[in-house]
Parts: sequence; C-alpha cells; structure tokens
Amino acid sequence: MKFISILLALVLGFSTAQASTVEDFYKGNTVTVIIRTNADGGSNDTYGRLLARYIGKHIPGNPNVIVQNMPGGGGLIAANYTQHRAKKDGTEFTLFAQGAVIEQRKKTNGVDYDVQSWNLIGSMAGGSSAYVVHKDSPINNIADIFSAQEVKVSASGPGSGSYTTSALLSKMGANIKFILGYDKTSTKVLAVLRKDVDMTNGTYSSIMKRVQKNPDMKLIGILGNIDENPQVDRLENYVTPENQTVFDLMTVSVTAGSPFALPPGVPSERVQAIRDAFKATLKDADFLAEAKKLKRPIAYTSPEKMEKLYQTVLSASDEDMAKVE
Repeated sequence: MKFISILLALVLGFSTAQASTVEDFYKGNTVTVIIRTNADGGSNDTYGRLLARYIGKHIPGNPNVIVQNMPGGGGLIAANYTQHRAKKDGTEFTLFAQGAVIEQRKKTNGVDYDVQSWNLIGSMAGGSSAYVVHKDSPINNIADIFSAQEVKVSASGPGSGSYTTSALLSKMGANIKFILGYDKTSTKVLAVLRKDVDMTNGTYSSIMKRVQKNPDMKLIGILGNIDENPQVDRLENYVTPENQTVFDLMTVSVTAGSPFALPPGVPSERVQAIRDAFKATLKDADFLAEAKKLKRPIAYTSPEKMEKLYQTVLSASDEDMAKVE
C-alpha cells in the first residue's frame, strides 16, 4: 500500500506540475487565431472572431487572444503558413479552409502543407451551403443547374468552401464555369447582383443573412443539415450510385465546416490544453448566446472524427480521386 501511495503521489505530482507548466506558459502570453479569409464579416471571419472572444478564459493561464486575417488563394496562404511559419509553441492556431484536405490529395498547384502533420483542434460548425442566384435568373432549383447550358459561379479559389461545393455540382454533371478571386462573401454576392456571374454559394448562415436583406437574391438550393426552408431543393436528392463516391469524398469538408488546427511540433500538453479549451468554449453559455444572436449555428466535431474524415480522402484510391479532380 505504501508503494502504491508513493506511486500515486508521484503521478499526481507530475500531472500537477505539467498543468502548472501549461498555465505558467500561457499566463500573460498572447494567442493568435489565424483566419484564412478577409475581415469581411463573412462566415469564417465571424466564427473565428467569436471563438477568439471566449476561448481565452478556458485556456489555462487565461492568455490574451487576438485574431489575424490571412486571406488568399481560397485558404492556401493560411494553410501553407500553418505548415511552415506558424509558431510551434501553442500560441498560434488556424481556422483553415474546409477543402484543404481535398486540395492536398489532388496535389493542387501551390499546396505545400500536410494536414496529417497538423494538430487538429476540432470544428465549431457543421458545414452547410446555400446556392443563390439573382431573382431574375431562370434557375429556380438544383435541377435547373444540371440542365443549364452553363452556370458561371463566383468563388475564391481551390480549397475554399464556395469552390468545393460548386465543384461538387460539376462532378455530378453540371456545367460549372468558375470565376475566381472573390475572397469575400460580400464580393461573391455582389457579382451575382451585378449579373457578372449566374450563381454563388457559401455557408448557409452567411449567405442567408444577405438574401434576407436583399430582395434581388434568390435561394435555389441547399447542401447539408439545415431544417429551415424545407421546400428548397437539396443537392443530396441528386446523389446516384454513379456519383455517390465523389459526393462522399467532396462533402468531407462540409461535415467539419469550421475546422481549426495547431501547426506541427507543438508540445502535446499545450495541444491538449487548446483542444480542451476549444470544446469548453463551445459549451460556454455566453458564447452560445452570442452565437445565437449572430445566427451562427454551433456543432462540435472532435479532432478524432476530423482525422477519420480526412483519412477517408487521403487514403482514397487514384481511381476514386480521379472522379474528384
């Protein structure tokens, strides 16, 4: 019994010292949340800033938390930064692009990162997309997209949610022509209003805020788990045995819609501290109240589940990936 007591004391002492070390490290320090889009009030920017306002009180030592917007290439710049230049001490983590893992597996030009080497933190929202057009458009539902001769879509770039979810339409048979370079939700929508493009899409909550304020916008389709607007056409209704594989692979990014990760090389105890703080924040009553006020749905996805989802893509055969490319 004496040996067991001594052993238990040593273990508890080690755990306490480890916790103290984490707390001491973060106390008085500053943590930066890198957001892969512009400071435009869009979905990623809003989610990233919302998290930053509350996560500090759940990290041991209660560090100051700030945000840094790092737009470009549909999230490519932020992803490459996370891999190579982000601080590896636990003081920087990134809200990265939904489709980052797809672009890695496709070996998209410019990809210089490995999601498998990152320390995944979790996702704070299940992805859902809304497809919108100008009110005068002859496109009224998803079926019309598939039957159109060509549909011009405003998007940011490969790896972004707007690109991936429209590319999925293309892989399922629609004739989609991308007009890229729109790094803000507002400019993607403006392109539709100006009739420079036929359609755009983005996170449901972000797009719908604009639709509700602008009578010239028309919602014609939804992808993902949304209980609102049950009468609106769902892309899931167009899944067939022939396109099931490509649908499953490309909607991995939708399942974990707001994914966060620490860079490689962060000490494991700090990784765990950030993961625990992230999960606790998503249960924080004040955080949830503000999320509701902002009309931003919250849905936690664990880093373990994210890893399994991403592995589905990274381990996919060349034959199956050819259906995505």
